[in-house]
Amino acid sequence: MTAPPPLVELRVRSPRAAADAVAAHLWATGAQGIEERDLPDAPGDVLQVVWVADPFDVAAFERTLRAQVPAVQVHAALAPNTWGVAQVTPLGRAFAVGPPGAAPPPARQLIALTPGVGFGHDGQHPTTALAFAALEAALDHPAADPTARTLLDVGTGAGLLGLLGAARGLTVHAVDIDSTARATARANAALNGWPLQVSAAWPTAPVDLVVANIRADVLLGLLPRLMTTVAPNGRLILAGYRAPHQPTLDAHTPGWARGARTELDGWICETLRRP
Repeated sequence: MTAPPPLVELRVRSPRAAADAVAAHLWATGAQGIEERDLPDAPGDVLQVVWVADPFDVAAFERTLRAQVPAVQVHAALAPNTWGVAQVTPLGRAFAVGPPGAAPPPARQLIALTPGVGFGHDGQHPTTALAFAALEAALDHPAADPTARTLLDVGTGAGLLGLLGAARGLTVHAVDIDSTARATARANAALNGWPLQVSAAWPTAPVDLVVANIRADVLLGLLPRLMTTVAPNGRLILAGYRAPHQPTLDAHTPGWARGARTELDGWICETLRRP
């Protein structure tokens, strides 16, 4: 098999207070996900990493970024394209993610994903693992609403969370603004034989479950729409944010019942129930 062309690995170090501004510039590169890394030797700074297609004009990117955030360090280098699913990763209690034909661990069901760049393509990012476990718990818990029939996966990426819902028999709306992610999600739905209604448009009717594993600034901006999309007594699963954003989320969801709140590597996921 011919190896895929290399990607440009773009690393940006900045003060933590400027992380959201840097992230906005990184998303503008067309990256499908941002890996955020803490720096133990400099707790006031953060390193954000993306992988973008080669060629990429690093100098132009750095000029534009520095015009808004002067105190940054930018480094770029070619890196092997390893975004394809290369191993089997256990997720939640009963599933695993891996390449087509892979053998899952005992007592786990495989969700096969094709190589792609949609976020969540391998299930290894902490926010993906948190959101997957929360959604699985919402569907399988003895107190789960047996009448739940619909799921909205906002920012579906590779379609992983939507596929979990489809595997449990729900009607799934998998929404993403990126056309490459939508194509990847459709391919993965066909590969597994589980239907996803993939679109750039949100459903017009309320849904029983909404899951949003997206970056914090987008999550906060979409929160009013997310809340109104949840049907009465339905649940909202939020992931992709860190502790400093929790007070804002709490302030914007008065009256919503707090469910499980989990944390992994500094990332948080919370399940809420609409009154």
